[in-house]
Amino acid sequence: MLGVFGGRTLATAVLILAVLPGEAQAQKRVFARVQPDANGGEKLNFDVNQVTSDNVAPNLVVAADGKRGFVSYGGSGAVMAFSLLTGEILARIKTGGAPAFATPLPGGRALAVVSVLENKVPDNKVFLIDMDASELRSTFTFPDAKFGFGSIVSASPDGTIGYVSSTGTGEVIKFSLADGAELGRFKGMQGPAQITVTPDGATILVVDTLTEEVLFIDAANLTKKATLKGKDSTVNFTIFNKPVLSPDGSTGIIAARTADTVLHFRTSDGEILDTATIGTAPGFTTLTPDGKHWAILNDLSLTLIGTEDFKDLKDLTTVKGGPLGSANIVFSPDSRYAFYASSSSDLIFQHDLQTGAVVAQVLVGDSPNQVLDEPATLAATPDGKIVAAVDFVSNNIELLTDAFALDAARFISSAEEFTGLTLINLSDKTANFTITALDNYGDAVTGEGIQNPAAYSLPPNNQISLTVAEIFKFDNKEERIGWLAIVSDQPDVAGYLSTGNGAVTNLDGAPLFRGVLHDFIIPEVVRKEGKFAQINFVNPNLNQGATFDLRRILKDGTEQDVKTGQQAFPTNRQPQVFGEQFTKPEEVSDGYLRVTAPMGLLMTEFFGSDAAIGALNGIDMDAFAGVTKIFSPQFAVFPGFKTILNVINGSGEDAEVTVTLHTPDGKVLGNPFKTSLVKGAQIKDDLAEMFKDQPEVNNVAGWIEVESTKDRVVGDVMFTNNDETVLTGFALGGTPMTRFLFPFVAQDSMYETGMALLNPNDVPATVTLELWAPGGTLDRSIDLTLDPKMRTSMYLSDYFPQLEPHLGGNLRVRSSQPLYAFALINDATFNFIAALPPIPFP
Repeated sequence: MLGVFGGRTLATAVLILAVLPGEAQAQKRVFARVQPDANGGEKLNFDVNQVTSDNVAPNLVVAADGKRGFVSYGGSGAVMAFSLLTGEILARIKTGGAPAFATPLPGGRALAVVSVLENKVPDNKVFLIDMDASELRSTFTFPDAKFGFGSIVSASPDGTIGYVSSTGTGEVIKFSLADGAELGRFKGMQGPAQITVTPDGATILVVDTLTEEVLFIDAANLTKKATLKGKDSTVNFTIFNKPVLSPDGSTGIIAARTADTVLHFRTSDGEILDTATIGTAPGFTTLTPDGKHWAILNDLSLTLIGTEDFKDLKDLTTVKGGPLGSANIVFSPDSRYAFYASSSSDLIFQHDLQTGAVVAQVLVGDSPNQVLDEPATLAATPDGKIVAAVDFVSNNIELLTDAFALDAARFISSAEEFTGLTLINLSDKTANFTITALDNYGDAVTGEGIQNPAAYSLPPNNQISLTVAEIFKFDNKEERIGWLAIVSDQPDVAGYLSTGNGAVTNLDGAPLFRGVLHDFIIPEVVRKEGKFAQINFVNPNLNQGATFDLRRILKDGTEQDVKTGQQAFPTNRQPQVFGEQFTKPEEVSDGYLRVTAPMGLLMTEFFGSDAAIGALNGIDMDAFAGVTKIFSPQFAVFPGFKTILNVINGSGEDAEVTVTLHTPDGKVLGNPFKTSLVKGAQIKDDLAEMFKDQPEVNNVAGWIEVESTKDRVVGDVMFTNNDETVLTGFALGGTPMTRFLFPFVAQDSMYETGMALLNPNDVPATVTLELWAPGGTLDRSIDLTLDPKMRTSMYLSDYFPQLEPHLGGNLRVRSSQPLYAFALINDATFNFIAALPPIPFP
């Protein structure tokens, strides 16, 4: 092959998911609804309808196997067992009371459920539910007790003793969980509610909601040890405020609902150690699964407090308020994400506790949202895959499972320009995609005849390639521009985006995103007559407060311009033209931008001229931690053709950099190019100029190796011709792969696809290539061997002799050794070339 691929070059569309499908943190979607009155079933009610203010939602309990859920329907006197996998109702357990909050007992085999009413007066019963048999095992009755919604059983660490507050009589009852035998009462309170037991079982903490105190009571003899009372008269405890202890039990916190305050106390004597003002109407309080933080759900925020340092306090802004007082929080198993409801908006939110970003929301109940369903309490399976939610008003349970997001930072659809989208289902199940076109302000694009969002179901191994005009039924009489949000119910999917003009004389694209970028480089900047670099920032997150810092760094590493605290508005696309943002010097074609965004952004840049465009996503610096060698599997130095190498020292330290050119069989071409790069500095030049004094580097193609003494040295390669009428670029590879694909291929009389594979290892690589059709059939397959340090570079028709015309489909690669790879698509007359980076896949 001459030039890039047989003397010709370039690729059509653009592409990829630079992460393993399923690797990114999943969002959530509703997959089933537990609806008791469906198909003629008996209607069940959560609300006891005693008074209008008693809208207290019951909690949900998940069995240890993660397959079954339990919830109380107080208004119907039943506890319902249901399948978390299908939504099937497994049992309706009649209790003879008004069951409310359920406490799973140690061992995970039984629930203790307090009855709050009988014949519309406070009840005195606790029901023991057998979770395995889904039946009522026992009913414990406590004479003269008057339980309320704050009466929730707390168990001793060994699971033998229970404690429950009798709010109406001002008592705490101690009883045997084996047979309900009463073991004693602590009296003299006015409005006892929630109870906390210390890890050693020696002390119980009881909230008195009328005296606004927390009593510390000796569990053995039921005598008072200490009292905590807020120093401020505004401190008010409610049935929703519970003391929550640190993992070792030495300290704890309790939130005061009307005072917007949290109190930090010592457990041994109840002494208040500190206080802090937090968000409004604080309620549910808990520990994150890793025990590192307390979390408090407020009306318009979520508070995190370090369990080892009370001063480590963050109040994270939410998107919508209005949770019921009984609403709670659940977490992903790794403590990274919190899930909670906005009851008044019928929404469940996913909040990234590491970055503070609200990354997703799910509408529950009816859709479109016409009536209030009022989601409140949630529960999650041990693996975090399924979240169940109580819809308090509609009396249903919503079941949510993982959904997988792919985003594009820009689309355009007009009479002059188009955007194409390819989606591939790599899983063994049908993948259902929802594609939404959003304008620059994050609103769904609307108009007569427009279908937005659009839904597509792809059987296993199937693929679609359509323009956004075809997907959304745009008529293109007016220009529409914005960004794309795509959600799949299967993790093993891939996709790419392409943009070009109507005549298809220029074309390129950029990867779809599986996640946001926090520290990234925009490698190609230009300010010159007839050229442009358009930077497309998108904040896909939902809450306010996102900012980013933008640094313009010159070729010598100097920071010339620094713009800190730039606002990134929720769900907005914010395009910027480099030459308009940075007006000096008059002309520039080197240097770069570095962006840090704590909450994360999407960024794709389009650059070039009217004759040719290139596209690149931001280079994720975190992906190059520990990487000191980066590669391009392809370069070409021929008359009329340019390979421009751009290497950036993003390490934060000075580095020694060596650029080595190799022949296809791995031999070194000429002498390596060696230089010192101070922190932030850049090499950017045509390879022919860099190696101009070496005659070996002429009329030659091969592969590039860049080695540095520091990690986080990154860069890209651009291919173009002398007139710059064709242009494309791709990032230098840092981590090789054993399984990957190219999401779009074309080989016929009008288009060609070339692919380069590089084995950087010291042992041979056995490689299988599979050519898949859009309809999911495997059209061709071959095996080949790549010797150590060898690169192969050919068109599809060379890899697959006598190949029938092939427009669309994808190329999959499996290798016994990790490889670097790259592909290009070009039209027959070289009006365009477009790079296709490889997508990892399972």
